[in-house]
Amino acid sequence: MLQDFRRYTKAFIYVAIVAFVGTIIFAWGADMTSTKTQKGIAGEVNGEEITLRTYESVIQNFYQQMSQSSQRELTQDEILELRNRAWVELVTDIVYSQTMEKLGLTLTNTELAEHLKRWPPQIVQQQELFRSEQGGFDYQAYLASMQDPQYTQFWVQVESFSRNEIRNMKLQELAIMAARITGEDVKQEFIDNNELMKFEYAALFQDQLKDPEILNDTSEVLEYYEAHQDMFFREAEAQLKYVEYAKVPNQSDSLGTKEQVQSIYDEIKDGADFAQLAADLSEDASAQSGGDLGWFNEGMMVKGFEEAVFGLSDSGDVSEPVETEFGWHVIQKTGERITDDKKEIRASHILIKFKPSGQTISDLQNAGQTLLDMIEQSDFDAAAAELGLTVGHSSGFQEGERAGILGESPRANQFAFSSKVGDVSSIIEEPARFLVVQLEEYTPEGIKSFEESYGRANSNLTQKKLGERVLAKAQEVYDLVVSGTAMEDAASQVGAEYYTTSLISRRDPVRRLGTDPAFLGTAFSLSADEPLSRPIMTGKGAAVINFLERQAPNLELFTSEQDSIHQSVLSDLRQKKYQEWFGYLQESNDVKDFRSEMFDMY
Repeated sequence: MLQDFRRYTKAFIYVAIVAFVGTIIFAWGADMTSTKTQKGIAGEVNGEEITLRTYESVIQNFYQQMSQSSQRELTQDEILELRNRAWVELVTDIVYSQTMEKLGLTLTNTELAEHLKRWPPQIVQQQELFRSEQGGFDYQAYLASMQDPQYTQFWVQVESFSRNEIRNMKLQELAIMAARITGEDVKQEFIDNNELMKFEYAALFQDQLKDPEILNDTSEVLEYYEAHQDMFFREAEAQLKYVEYAKVPNQSDSLGTKEQVQSIYDEIKDGADFAQLAADLSEDASAQSGGDLGWFNEGMMVKGFEEAVFGLSDSGDVSEPVETEFGWHVIQKTGERITDDKKEIRASHILIKFKPSGQTISDLQNAGQTLLDMIEQSDFDAAAAELGLTVGHSSGFQEGERAGILGESPRANQFAFSSKVGDVSSIIEEPARFLVVQLEEYTPEGIKSFEESYGRANSNLTQKKLGERVLAKAQEVYDLVVSGTAMEDAASQVGAEYYTTSLISRRDPVRRLGTDPAFLGTAFSLSADEPLSRPIMTGKGAAVINFLERQAPNLELFTSEQDSIHQSVLSDLRQKKYQEWFGYLQESNDVKDFRSEMFDMY
């Protein structure tokens, strides 16, 4: 049993980290500096340093989890996403710790122990080690393990994760302390959900009143453009041309991988310990558990792997090297059983992935340097053409955005917004490629010219005129109703759509307008004394509303429902306060990001 605990511990921690980060991802500010990475510092949070070693360790944890679950090599974009997730986790963890310290909040060992007893972590409940014979969670076994010395290391890991979780809960509770609701708030919510009204309305829609076509004079468009300059502001934008050298293994590298796996297989045949070799050499997340892949049946593994493992006769048998799309494997069968009339195999493996050798990487760097040398003698396009290289062109992009088909490339993005048109970068190394880029175009931030903005300004002006057109038609309906014409007849005369609702609440949608807040807010403000609304603009056009009937809410029901309404309203308010608190954290903490210099390290 103890071996099982040790085996599950690492997997538990990795999953826990992923689950934690999934709840806290949001954008922290960045202050780029190029000197800190030379000292092994990836960033700072209010002066507290994040070391490169710590940052890389979290990235590796995420990488192992994601590559194991996807059973494939990760793309460039996915690797960059992992880096950002790791960064967010580290920054958030430090911010939370600093906030706890600043506020004087503590978490005693007694509090932690009581919390774990009362609320076993969900991820622990899912472990097979705490499954009862009926398949449910065995709470007594869970409690017993907390007192058993042989499980000390496991509980150290669980307590470490839970301490963070409880700390975060304390901060969240503090953040939502300001969430207070009164009895009047609860009553108003009940009324909003239960007060019913019936009304009729005439609606006119902009998309139906385009005839006659609206043609704008250039002078009108210019006047609109000049009066609405804020609509035509543009962030700075860049465009790059580039040559890409993908880090892919060549035939020689593949042969080298096969030779490496063959030597591992030979060691195993000579008596080397499979699990130890897997822990030391295997290049996927199963290395943490000696290569163990758990139980699986037919159809769960790729074809070549499956054929090899189901071809092994006895537990302990080891396959010769097997090639799949993931690389070369050596597989050891460790168990066999029948479950639900299906044969299941348990196996371990050692995976050596296809990857470019050091020589291949060096050759790619040399090729990039050759291009740079030739650019100095001619220009970017001519040098690339002479070397038979394809030049790519990104679309326009803003600072911090994806560079079009070039994809996510923080260093290329940073180069684009710190260089002059025509400048050529040094070799940019990323996990899956090398890049050489040239700044092809740069447009500074500012108001777009009238020529650039003409299409949007013309369209906006047309929509404005259509709005005026439908509002004028709605005024005609209103005037007819005021003069004594029935709403339905008035709508017919003007060409508006006419509808009558059933008894509905403020939360219910109406035909053609859904839950438009301006429409419903106006409708529920009407009464028998003031039944007719003036023309109002909705999200789709204009409308006139006439009150028909109101059904007051049954306040006797309020007594029985007020507790559940209170909880619902309070929950919504707490969520709002919590989001406001997160926004405050973003703005109030000094986060410096020095990672832009890290990419040369990969």
